[in-house]
Amino acid sequence: MAEAVGMQNSKPIVKVGRNMTNFPSVIDTVNAHVIKAMSDHLIIKAYSNSTIKTYLNEMRQFLYRLGKIPADELQPAHLKRYFVYCFETLLLSENTLHSRMNAIKFYYEQVLHRERFFWEIPRPKKPMYLMHFLIRSIRQCCLQYTAQACV
Repeated sequence: MAEAVGMQNSKPIVKVGRNMTNFPSVIDTVNAHVIKAMSDHLIIKAYSNSTIKTYLNEMRQFLYRLGKIPADELQPAHLKRYFVYCFETLLLSENTLHSRMNAIKFYYEQVLHRERFFWEIPRPKKPMYLMHFLIRSIRQCCLQYTAQACV
């Protein structure tokens, strides 16, 4: 699935097969094995193409930020700091942060078999969609009222 296809700025370019992405990511050689291992595991577990694409893209972002730090040696405290960085510095939304956390959780718990690795890491609260619900309800009421007035 993943293979080193070139060098750019002394870092290898790792490209994932199966047309799961439109662009190669720059990942240090110390972490080049992660994408292949994760891709193979996602395929074996029959995850959807959409989930595979999302998880691999989120993992590439994570590995890019790690640089030369081996992903396999990180502990939950390191990941907590990374997620705070994602929220505060990268300004990721709660939904994007959930996707990133799910992808990284999959790698550590499913691929590396680290039990309860994410047990200590809190999740961001889900955004409230009350306004969307209210707008939809008001729109329905207006349509019903208009339909009754026209009859």
